[in-house]
Amino acid sequence: MKNTKRLFLPLLFGLFCVGCEVDDEVTVTVKHKAAVYLKYRYDNGEVSTLRDVRSMRLFIYDDAGRLYRDTLLPLHTVLGDGPAMQTYLTRGRYTFVSWANIGDSTAVEERHLDEAALGLHPTGADQLLYGRFETAVVKGDSLRFDIDLFKSVFKINVLVTGLEKVSHPESHYFAIDNREALDFFNRPSGEMKRYRPELTYDNGRLSGSFYTPYFTDRDDLVLGIYCDHPESQYVRLCETTIRDFASIVEGAAGHDVEIDVRIAVDDAGVKIVVSDWRGVIVQEEHLGN
Repeated sequence: MKNTKRLFLPLLFGLFCVGCEVDDEVTVTVKHKAAVYLKYRYDNGEVSTLRDVRSMRLFIYDDAGRLYRDTLLPLHTVLGDGPAMQTYLTRGRYTFVSWANIGDSTAVEERHLDEAALGLHPTGADQLLYGRFETAVVKGDSLRFDIDLFKSVFKINVLVTGLEKVSHPESHYFAIDNREALDFFNRPSGEMKRYRPELTYDNGRLSGSFYTPYFTDRDDLVLGIYCDHPESQYVRLCETTIRDFASIVEGAAGHDVEIDVRIAVDDAGVKIVVSDWRGVIVQEEHLGN
């Protein structure tokens, strides 16, 4: 019995030593569990409201710009006070990008942060809102952030009258040229492309609303009425450029901005009136036949 004890104790000591050597050679990365509390706010220009938020998608990028997480947040946590999410974050610096109301028609390119973008549908954008912040994670404490959302799109209200005076009236459509995407810094980006919204035609009237990326001062935005009937004598009925509208809405950018476009076709030609959300006429043109 005594001999057995003498053999067991050195063996046990040896195992402990081997364990010590292995631990010295292994580098362990400790993950700190960070409970992230996100409180969203949006000022529509008059009151603070989240009534336009129907979904919220959160993208988290690490300090190197690599995508760490892409998650759809439960709507009740976005609209309420509870934690919008809880995730594991190692020590480092992170960028949180929030997009509200991404629909199936929006193509999400979520690669490196500097290249990530939302590709917008040819009929128009979703009613997108954007929020972004950066933070360092040092330890596993609860992190709480207030996120101010920015409306990334303008609403365009279109009314065209008098189309019964032209041939093939139902083949006429409204279109506007604007940037094809929004990057993850909330900048209109990519090439210019033609948006053709789905409007309603009824007895010579074409009407409806759609969303398009907010205007910047680097682009002149072309809009007009076009015709795609194969027997039409023209492709373009009328066309004009919205000039300097970005400077007019500069103070309201990020809030609810609506632009009214009224186009009237009569025997003398075409009248185009562009008004802002206050009803102030920004631009008026008369184009003869």
